[in-house]
This record gives sequence, structure tokens and C-alpha cells, in this order.
Amino acid sequence: MKKFKICHIGWANSIHVERWLKWFSKKGHEMHLITDIPKEIEGVKIYNINERFSNKSRLERYKECHFNFQSKPLYNLNRIFKIRNIVKEISPDIVHTHSLWYPGYLGVYLNFHPYVITVFNGDVLWKKDRLSLFEKLRTKLALRKSDLVTGVSNELVNAALKHGAKNGCVIRRGVDLKKFKAGKDKETVRKELTLPLDKKIILSPRNIGDFYNLKTIVEIVPDIISKYKDVLFVFIWHSPEEGTDLKTLACKLGVMGSIKFIGKVSHDQVALYHKSADVMISISDKDSGPVALQEAMAAGGVPVISDLVCVRELVNDGENGFLVNPKDKNQIVIAVLKLLQDDDLRNKMKEYNLKIAIDKCDEEKEMEKMERLYYKLTGEYQDDRYPRDDN
Repeated sequence: MKKFKICHIGWANSIHVERWLKWFSKKGHEMHLITDIPKEIEGVKIYNINERFSNKSRLERYKECHFNFQSKPLYNLNRIFKIRNIVKEISPDIVHTHSLWYPGYLGVYLNFHPYVITVFNGDVLWKKDRLSLFEKLRTKLALRKSDLVTGVSNELVNAALKHGAKNGCVIRRGVDLKKFKAGKDKETVRKELTLPLDKKIILSPRNIGDFYNLKTIVEIVPDIISKYKDVLFVFIWHSPEEGTDLKTLACKLGVMGSIKFIGKVSHDQVALYHKSADVMISISDKDSGPVALQEAMAAGGVPVISDLVCVRELVNDGENGFLVNPKDKNQIVIAVLKLLQDDDLRNKMKEYNLKIAIDKCDEEKEMEKMERLYYKLTGEYQDDRYPRDDN
């Protein structure tokens, strides 16, 4: 089959975008990324549209309209022209934007087809209510102009269709099962991470942010350790924050001995921490299909997770995890204690989750499905269906 030249627009520093591009590059497709945050990605040519022109004269900088894009419309106009020139230079088979936030939304002004959009949760779900009228109109315009919209859950794709997309398909991004699938025994992994061998480990893998409710997790630690002492809460995240407020709260509650704040870790390390854990806890107020859940299911952790529409696509309450109200601390404590105190239940859920991860959350299957859609969009592969979720 033909190998594509694909021009992506999005954040180079997003692990999800990086994984997507690297998969297709390894398959032999020619990958280009237009971004405002440059980062070297193996097999991908990067174009930085926010490049500073420090060696240019004032007149040259003026001609480039190099102003702050949030306050100077001319800056965005300049970015649009710059992206158009880059796309013309690349001459791709497909343009694919990731998210409808800057710089992804600039793809709507290209008038290029086939045009694919991968929506993130803030595009059409929880951030949509805070958008200006212009941003809402721009989002609808982008979705209507697109030839295909993908999202990580049925909930997200349904929202995109409601906002004007013509065709949508669930692409979960998935998990690299070679990396995340439980293989090494917990003892080996924990020794590698210098984690205790004689305690149950509860992993919090979500970023710092108010709606992730990490403070709530710290606040339930006293209730957990009063009933089950041999437990360690481990916090990891992708963002650069130090977690000072969380540490201060843990000290205030006198539970620092039962918590280990690891902080920012690489994606390879994320896999190890998931494999070391018995329970994964995620009590975000909002989500659209958390990859952390898929990673935990593949690696052997059993989830205590917010009862959200997208989560119910993978978790049945009491069957392969527990769904909780993120504002109900007592409910969260009860769910965590059930898993800590019942090894048989937890092991049963672990086996069930591994089957779901293999069936629905395999990165290889998801990217192969995306590759088939690229072929269909370009006429290389004939299929009248646009599968919503053919897992």
C-alpha cells in the first residue's frame, strides 16, 4: 500500500501526539509536525511557527507581524500565512490537526482536504462553555470542514458530531502493550523503583490541577491508614510542578510516611509505576477517555475512578473497578479499602481488565484502524463504513 506524507498541526510536547507520529513514522509514512512548542521527535520533521527572529531588523520583524497572538490579531494572521506556506512546501496527502486549541485550530484556515481533526476534551466537552462566541463559531466551522473527526471515547466523538462534524470514529490512542502489559513481577519492578515490597501501593498518575482532585486523595489517606496500615500512596505526574501544596497538606495531616511524591516522570517510568501498583486512583471532575485508565488496566492496577460517561465505556462498577463520586470522600475510602482488603476480588478484576486492554486499548490496533481511515480518505482503501468503535 502507498505510504503517506502527512502534515500534523499540534503540540510537540504532548506525549499522545508524539506517540501517534512515531508509530506512523515507523510504519514508513513521512511525518511532518507544525507546532508552537518545538521538540525533537524521532522520524518527524518539525516546523516551529513561533520561532523568534532575533537576527532580523525591526522592519523585518514588523513585516513578520511577530506579536503576541492573544492580543494582536495580526500575529494570528501571520501564523495562518506561515502555515499555508509550510503546507504548500510539504505538499502532503493529508492534513491532521490535534486539538482545536492553538496552534491546532489554525488548520481550519487552510482549505485543505483530506482534513482530519483529533478533538481533545476541551474542544467540545468541558471547556466549550467558557469559549467566546468567536471560538465557538470557529470550532463549529472546523468540525464542519473536516473530512473525519477522531476522539478517544464515544462520548467525545458524539459531542463532535453534535457540534457539526460529518464523520467520526473512536481512536483510543491506546497503550503500548509491549511496554505496559504486566510482565515483570511486582517485586522486580518495585526493587527497580525502590518501592517497598511489603505494602499495597495505590498509584495516582494524574497531573496537578484543581479538577484532578489530588488534594482529595491526600485527604483520604488518614481514613485509609486507620483501617489498613500496610499501604503506600504514590503520586506521579507529567507536568513540571513540584506539588508543594500537596506536600504541605500531607505534613499537616501527619501522613507523609504513607505517601511518596515522585513528581514528573518519563513515559517509560509511567509504565513501571503502573506495574508496581495494586490500585490506581483517579477522581477527576471531568474527562473524555483517560489514557491513565487504559495504562492501569494493561499493567495490572485496578481502578477506583470517577463515575463519568467516558469511563463507563471501559469500567463496570464492581466488576473490573469501582466508580465513585469524586466529591464523596466516604465513598472513595470504602472503594479503596474493598480492594486493599480483598485480594481475590482485586486479582479477578485485574484479569478482566487485562482482557479489556488487549481487546479495546491496544495502541497497535488503534493506530492500524487510523491507518485504514487514512487510506479510505485518500481513496486508497474502499470501505463505505466509518466505524464508530469497531473494537
